[in-house]
Amino acid sequence: MALTAVRFLLAVFFVVFLLVNTFNATTGVLFAVATIIIVVMYYSRWLKMQSIKVERRFFHNLNQREYEEEMHRQSADVFKNFRLSRRLSAYDLHLSDFVVAPGSPACGHTLIELDYRKKYGVHVVSIIRGSERINIPGGIERLFPHDKIMVLGSDAQLKTVEREFEAVPLTAEMQNQLEREVSLEQIEMTAGNTLIGRTIRESGIRDFNKCLVVGIERGHETLMTPDVQTRFAEGEVVWVVGEKDSITRMLGTASVSIMETN
Repeated sequence: MALTAVRFLLAVFFVVFLLVNTFNATTGVLFAVATIIIVVMYYSRWLKMQSIKVERRFFHNLNQREYEEEMHRQSADVFKNFRLSRRLSAYDLHLSDFVVAPGSPACGHTLIELDYRKKYGVHVVSIIRGSERINIPGGIERLFPHDKIMVLGSDAQLKTVEREFEAVPLTAEMQNQLEREVSLEQIEMTAGNTLIGRTIRESGIRDFNKCLVVGIERGHETLMTPDVQTRFAEGEVVWVVGEKDSITRMLGTASVSIMETN
């Protein structure tokens, strides 16, 4: 760029010299200035194009360097995994990935509780949970649904342990448990029932019948989420939430009746 500027200034000098000697000084200077402006405008565009090319070349080289470094890293990882696979294959050992399915018997249990090393002879060497990776997990680590785990073992061992991470088929009893819904019932405290005079805690509605008292109507007053020390009284209406079977069982032991609701 410096040599180009020197050549440009020399050319301008000779052009001005010739014009001044050929024409009068004023005409020569004006013509020379106009020529310089036109040449500068032309070369400014050229310089801009050159700067754009240099910038593009710079970014291309920068990206190329990053790309080559990434490829080199990946090649090193592949080579390392290849060497590891060859060493493991010599002992009939392999690394295999499994995904813990929802409903798997492994869900919610620690590695100590599962004890795969004793049961199947395999080792859990890594757990990937979302963006978190746990390498060489301890025995207190729990497995959760959708965890991706890496297991080390022989082909036969890996095939056997694979069943541990699959969802268990629903039995009739399990399906029945899923279909058991809760309902909200109004229970009227009539004379002679065994709950009158007892507190909610003493009644055992929650502890023994697995139901929950969520409200009590006493005349024009309504107690929402009553305290466990609240006592039942004759004539009041108690709102209870629970499974239908549990509420029916409670009614059979407490001599209370369900009010008809629309």
